[in-house]
Amino acid sequence: MKSKLFLVFITLLFAGCGGINLSSFGEEKKVVTLDKVNLYLKKSLPKRMKASFGKMKITAITALPGDKKNSLDFMVYFNIVTFEIPEGLNGSVTATSSLRFTPYNHLLYPKDINVTNLSFANQSLIEYVSNSAKSSIPKLAKAFLSSKDIYSLPTVKAKKLSKFETTPDGKLILYFK
Repeated sequence: MKSKLFLVFITLLFAGCGGINLSSFGEEKKVVTLDKVNLYLKKSLPKRMKASFGKMKITAITALPGDKKNSLDFMVYFNIVTFEIPEGLNGSVTATSSLRFTPYNHLLYPKDINVTNLSFANQSLIEYVSNSAKSSIPKLAKAFLSSKDIYSLPTVKAKKLSKFETTPDGKLILYFK
């Protein structure tokens, strides 16, 4: 009987002093719709950038369910203006990434971004897009994405995002430790 009382006392002592947080043994789960993520992303746009080939404006970003486990896809829509195309040319960059969570400000960011596709809306103007622009546009989109928070989770008290998954119906399921 004394040993059981001693165990209860020690457990309460550690829990009371903050040494053991019983909720830290499990995972915290948070479900966010990709519509909410996309609305959050929309707040910081448009984003204008200067580049060696001219000007680029990111006009929209759409988060989509990823094809792989622990991946999220992004469509980054842009408009470029160059000397050869003064009226501008619209296009998009497709990228896949994982996610990282920063516990001090409760923000989600893309991580390990891989650009998979670059496309232009008007195929007849592609001949006027320089090779420098074609190689710079994905790099600019990747740099913007890597620095852009995609969602704020102020109620999450976890330290680390352990994994996440997306569903075909547009949900982002996050697991924290």
